[in-house]
Amino acid sequence: MGRRNSHPLTPWQELEEQAYHAYREWPLFLKLRLRHLRAHLPREWFERKVDKPPASESSGTSTPEQLAADIALLKEYGLFVPEGTGHG
Repeated sequence: MGRRNSHPLTPWQELEEQAYHAYREWPLFLKLRLRHLRAHLPREWFERKVDKPPASESSGTSTPEQLAADIALLKEYGLFVPEGTGHG
């Protein structure tokens, strides 16, 4: 997606644009990072100390509700690409 006007950005405007995109992508980055950590670290590290986590959170597989939440997050930030559409 290109820029709408053809005027070059000043260094300050470029920095501001990068910061805006980083701010929008941060929740997605956190979600993906947590998923990555859950896949590679022991389950005990993610168990709540105060009370037991719901069964759907403690299992290693994603539930339909979790997948729907992930898809909603991707759609919210305009990053959802359905499988099979490809990028080429």
